[in-house]
Amino acid sequence: MVTKFLVSGPPKSGKYIQRSTLAHINEAKDWHIYHDFGQILIAWARKLYQNEPSRLDVDVIVYAFDSSTIKLCLQLCPWARLHHDKGGAKMHMLLDLRGSIPTFIYLTEAAVHDSKVMSLVP
Repeated sequence: MVTKFLVSGPPKSGKYIQRSTLAHINEAKDWHIYHDFGQILIAWARKLYQNEPSRLDVDVIVYAFDSSTIKLCLQLCPWARLHHDKGGAKMHMLLDLRGSIPTFIYLTEAAVHDSKVMSLVP
């Protein structure tokens, strides 16, 4: 089975990237590129929402800390064991509630509790 990913344009354009090519690109690129680009987007979004009225009746920036568990297949990700036959990873996130902008994201094994990550928040 060959999976293809659409690059741009409508499906009739025929511009697809093979799954193996996409995997190779992800392995070859330095992750700092995505980190830096994400930081630029966050700064841009903060400027866009800086004058938005808060949904809460406060004049300061309010943050929410939450996490989501991402289910993973143990056959493909044996390092992600959560329970006997279940696997997963957890994404811990600090959100700026003015615009729901993520300001901190940290990935851990699914069994890690939020209280363990709170000390890592800058």
